[in-house]
Amino acid sequence: MPEIRKFKGPYGIVITPFTEDGDVDVEALQRQVDRVCKAGVAGVVACGSTGEFSSLSFEENIRIMDAVKQAAHSGKQVVCGATAGDLRTTLHYLEHITRLGADGALIAPSYYLAMSGDDVVTYYQKLSDADVGTDIVAYNIPAFTTGISLESYARIISFPNVRGIKNSSGNLNELMHEMDIRDRVRPGFSVLTGSDEGILAETLVGCDGSFTACAYLLPEI
Repeated sequence: MPEIRKFKGPYGIVITPFTEDGDVDVEALQRQVDRVCKAGVAGVVACGSTGEFSSLSFEENIRIMDAVKQAAHSGKQVVCGATAGDLRTTLHYLEHITRLGADGALIAPSYYLAMSGDDVVTYYQKLSDADVGTDIVAYNIPAFTTGISLESYARIISFPNVRGIKNSSGNLNELMHEMDIRDRVRPGFSVLTGSDEGILAETLVGCDGSFTACAYLLPEI
């Protein structure tokens, strides 16, 4: 059977609430997730950029993933961010996400140190080859880490455990090229936008959906 695009529609990027002491406020977090799910989004994304994952410990991010999965409504997808500064930590996140039973993992290339295009492809190749049981959404966010060029994307799209890409570059032309490559190479691959300001234009030209903070803050719209 042909592959079906797994990730479609609007997903809200979870915003992490904190107590006055600086701890993750799990109760407030779960109230937020409940409200967003009631508003009709396709799913929620834990430990994304808006969730401040890079400022939190491994244990804190795991706690957030667990709380979000517990609070999410039946029929709503849960995607967990697994981006880290090194491959080993990302694989540890992936193993936990698999045990948790989440629907996918959002992963950008390792941050801080610049990577070549070949390095980026090798990174996703290793993640796909690990085959821990969780589908991966590649994350193109060049403002904060090495971007995924069209040349790299054209190679990554063939990795079986990579099922989609989130493009937060704000580059509509690049997004349209990604969809063209998808249509010719792997029609079951999901192409999603991460741009709040470009969401209307990018969905009108054929984007499968969006991973945005806007869908979490204002899910009704």
